[in-house]
Amino acid sequence: MKTAAATPILTEADVIAGARARSLPPAWQMAVRDGSLRPLHWPGDLLTIARGPGRRGTIVCVVAGDRRIAWRRALDVRGGEALMRGEIAPFTDGWCGGVAGHVQARSVLEHVAERFPRGWTGAGWSAAWTIARLRSLRASAPPFRRRKDVIAFSTRPIPPPPGEPGRDLSLGLYTGDGAMAGSVQLAYRGGQSWLTKLEIRRAWRGRGGGLMLVKALLAAAAASGIRCVRSYVAARNFPSLSVHERAGFVRTGRWWRDPRDVLRASEYQLLELEAVVQPRPETESS
Repeated sequence: MKTAAATPILTEADVIAGARARSLPPAWQMAVRDGSLRPLHWPGDLLTIARGPGRRGTIVCVVAGDRRIAWRRALDVRGGEALMRGEIAPFTDGWCGGVAGHVQARSVLEHVAERFPRGWTGAGWSAAWTIARLRSLRASAPPFRRRKDVIAFSTRPIPPPPGEPGRDLSLGLYTGDGAMAGSVQLAYRGGQSWLTKLEIRRAWRGRGGGLMLVKALLAAAAASGIRCVRSYVAARNFPSLSVHERAGFVRTGRWWRDPRDVLRASEYQLLELEAVVQPRPETESS
């Protein structure tokens, strides 16, 4: 299938095969499949792509691992490689090859993003984080709540499976009629305590239940004599990050699942957080 301008429309499979065989046309069109290019491009948008890495600031189409397509903003270009970063990402991915082509800018806003790639991606991160904080504030602060958001949540322990008492603690979040709205677990591993498996059911998200659940878990940890609780949160999971920080967690580092694959690693960046629930005992003076 071709457009009136005789520019072929390729699928992701076509681009991957063409890149592998080095037979990509000078230019082609391709539909956006996900939201990784928002706010400039949305799922379903048809992009015009020129072969090669382009120039600094452009969005590049990368064939990652010969099996998938990734989209990145090129902070810089050298030869056939690009220094890449996601549209909303706090960290630079690194220098990568495998660049199949670059998106041809059309709007004024696209040209602005190309001219200031670091500022654009950093602003995307800041905006997404601010929106998440505002939503969390509206959900948990009475002056900002809408009437339908006011839910009488409660928390209580979830009994462990028979024969598996262990030291882990699971808490459930419940609505006034007893329906479970979410859960979280305090896991004890290697002398450290971890907040894991935090989940709020979709119908009850954005109403302050997550913050209540995390605070209840920290209170239970303190009551058990635990001094510090750690947690890992996906770097782009802004709602969860907001809940953690409002509950008292602070960021202590980041972790990449697979540092050998910078593209894959950047998509799974985890931020390490820590909450001190009991002060360290002071040595008594004589």
